[in-house]
Amino acid sequence: MFIANANKRLCLLLGIVCSLLLSPSLVFASDISEEYTKIPAKIDGMIYNLDAKIYRPSDDGVYPLIVLNHGRSTKAEERKKAELVDYYKIQAETLAKKGFVVVLAVRRGYGLSEGPDAEYSKAATIYKTGLEGTKDVVETVRFMQQKSYVDSKHTIIMGQSCGGLIAVASATKNIPGLAGVVNFAGGLRHPDTVNPDIWTVYDEQYLISTYSAYGRDAKVPMIWLYTENDSYFPPAISKRMFDSFVEAGGKAEFYLLPAFRKDGHTFFPSSATIPIWLPLFEKFLDTLNIPYIHDAAGE
Repeated sequence: MFIANANKRLCLLLGIVCSLLLSPSLVFASDISEEYTKIPAKIDGMIYNLDAKIYRPSDDGVYPLIVLNHGRSTKAEERKKAELVDYYKIQAETLAKKGFVVVLAVRRGYGLSEGPDAEYSKAATIYKTGLEGTKDVVETVRFMQQKSYVDSKHTIIMGQSCGGLIAVASATKNIPGLAGVVNFAGGLRHPDTVNPDIWTVYDEQYLISTYSAYGRDAKVPMIWLYTENDSYFPPAISKRMFDSFVEAGGKAEFYLLPAFRKDGHTFFPSSATIPIWLPLFEKFLDTLNIPYIHDAAGE
């Protein structure tokens, strides 16, 4: 779905606001719990403990799983600061209140998680970077699906920026119970070619070929959400990435949302945008027949 002009974008926004005010599907569960944990991830023959936080409804119910993937800073010192204190906290709490178990696991090479930064090297391509990150995702899903409160038949993988790239790449794996993927501004600008002020032709070629390759192997449907003023992936590029994915066989819907503040790449990390993307996510859940809280009774 490509929102192509200003009138349609305005209608989309008005519809979302109205749905927020009127739709019973935007009523939340009253209480959630938070838990810090360590995920023992077996990757390439080694065990790495990944720093993780779990958000879920505070009852004895069994709920679908969401694995939420963080982005990637270009600076090593910032990647080491990727701790879990408030990382996507409001977003995770919101999803937990809708009837999900949400886990945010810090991947290898970030924050307090063990292991090297294996996602990128000078010899790596963006395609390989995404697949490297899926190793952490696969182990996170495996660990969480063993929990008594997780519905192992219904899993959603979600991510922003590099985390969105990894979410899409994860769809190429045979992950038990994986039903769908949500990609917020997913992608990666190649460190060897990136100029902080302009796009190079190599960035675009890398991304288009990467998403084409993922599209050939993707096994589940997706939604992709980008904004008009994303400084990393502007519309002309994000739409080409999407087209290459679909043309290769991937199944997805594309939403180009209005400009957000000074840089739309910050759309998902801002709690202010939850009323915009949550109804789109719920619409996607309905197509997948995944249960979530529709009213105060949780029915």
